[in-house]
Amino acid sequence: VVSYGDQREIFKDFANFAFGNDKYGKYQVKVIDQGQTLVIEGHIGFGLRDEVRRKFETHPNISTVILNSLGGRTAEARNLRNLLFAHGIKKIKSEKYCASACTIAFMAGHTRILSNQAWMGFHQSIFPKYVENSVATSQMEIDKKFLIGRNIAKKFVDRAYSTPNKDMWRPTKIQLLKARVITNVEINGSRLNGKEYVNFRWKKSEEILLRQRFYKYLKQLDKKEYARLRAVTIKAIVAEAKTSEYSALLKPFITRAVKKYVSGASDKTLSNFTKVLIDQLNILNKLDPKLCLAYLLPIKGTNVSVAKYFPKKLQEKERNVYAELLLDHGKYRYLNLNDRQVSKYLFPILIKSAMKNKMKLSGFENPRSDRTTEKKFCSATIDLYQNIYALPPNIRYRALRSVLSN
Repeated sequence: VVSYGDQREIFKDFANFAFGNDKYGKYQVKVIDQGQTLVIEGHIGFGLRDEVRRKFETHPNISTVILNSLGGRTAEARNLRNLLFAHGIKKIKSEKYCASACTIAFMAGHTRILSNQAWMGFHQSIFPKYVENSVATSQMEIDKKFLIGRNIAKKFVDRAYSTPNKDMWRPTKIQLLKARVITNVEINGSRLNGKEYVNFRWKKSEEILLRQRFYKYLKQLDKKEYARLRAVTIKAIVAEAKTSEYSALLKPFITRAVKKYVSGASDKTLSNFTKVLIDQLNILNKLDPKLCLAYLLPIKGTNVSVAKYFPKKLQEKERNVYAELLLDHGKYRYLNLNDRQVSKYLFPILIKSAMKNKMKLSGFENPRSDRTTEKKFCSATIDLYQNIYALPPNIRYRALRSVLSN
């Protein structure tokens, strides 16, 4: 039984359709590329399918459909999808946006292309109040089954259809490619598949990385390590890691470079490096001794991002000094890093630093042996570097090279 209120709503809707007042009734359909491409712009309103059918009848060579729409009537979107599917349209592309009901029609294509500047948006369909909930649910289930039948990842489909209508989920191109919603991303006229698009993103990331001298020199000096960097970056792109997460992933490359190249650094570079390190450790230790420990000695498989805690000037100093470490490579050679003279000075300093911070001497070798050591290790390490820095220059830099390269 339809209530009086529902009857009014039904009559109002039909009156709007009859007099051309449908808010989704504004759309444009045109044929370009010598009759090979059909372009649909605007909302998906009632009558669109029939307009498209007429274009197919007068232009039988249409093989590509460009669809730029923010949505509209879901029923008409299904009609359009079925028409495109039945007509055998192989290629559907969106150059601007395809959201809401538009995504239903978009899925008719075998090859589904999204321009690099375009986006797609998903949410639940909305139905008039007079449509029973069971009917609305049934229609959405049909749409979900169609997507799954097109080999779209179920996890993606579930998220798309669980997003409330008042919201809009705009998945990234990586998500769209991984879920097989799109087959290609078009960039400057070239169609890229998933692997090619990730490689494109890597090249863009590399351009940014190589603006920093450290990575520029690393690429020149250590091809094997740079290949590892590329692999980590590509993995981060696919996982869509946040900037802070990616920064943490880069930290091990810096740590390994320091150990590998610190012995060949000039005294000036070594001095600058130690000053930066002490400043960083002081900041982190005041915030949280465990955070400081995690920065100095990260646990394998974990990544700690701390850049946000450092002032911009300190971050700039850090980038410069890491670059200088690599730039000095091959210019300086220091042997006997663990010579007796260094040990003669270094051992008493280790004892002094441990005692001052009430930490066992063994804590320098095993800083995670107990909770007390975890809390004291960073402050003891700061004291260690400061005491080393106070040594005579002829011993100071040899001691620093010995500690930092081990």
